[in-house]
Order: sequence, then structure tokens, then C-alpha cells
Amino acid sequence: MPGSSANSGPASSRLHSLRRLKLFVWFQERMQPSDLQVTLVWSGLIGFCGALCSIAFRFCTDVVHKALTGSAGPGF
Repeated sequence: MPGSSANSGPASSRLHSLRRLKLFVWFQERMQPSDLQVTLVWSGLIGFCGALCSIAFRFCTDVVHKALTGSAGPGF
């Protein structure tokens, strides 16, 4: 019967949410990073974002240079 599916309705959604919560709690209990590990993750993330900002800055300065001078070549 189409209406008697076990994976339909709010009860299924609630069960799925509880399973995700249980997995999240299990993961948090198993993975307890030290302060050094947290610092290394943050420094890696900040370094990656800094690299992306450097690339974006160079692109923007090239665009401004092209717009103001009409030349795509290097400045000096």
C-alpha cells in the first residue's frame, strides 16, 4: 500500500534527526582534539583564506590597472 510506507511522515523525519544527533554526539565523544590540534586547524584555515585573498587582490589590481591605463602589460 502506498500510504503505509515506513519512511514517510514526520515520524520518519524525527527518527532521521535523532540518528544524526546520535552520530554527532558519538563523534564528539570520540574526537576530543587538543588545543594544539585546534590551533593547527585554525592556522591552516586562515592560511588558506589568506592565499585566496592574495589571489583575489592581484586579480583586482590587474583589473584596475587595465581599466585606468588600457594596457594589459606590467606597470613599469
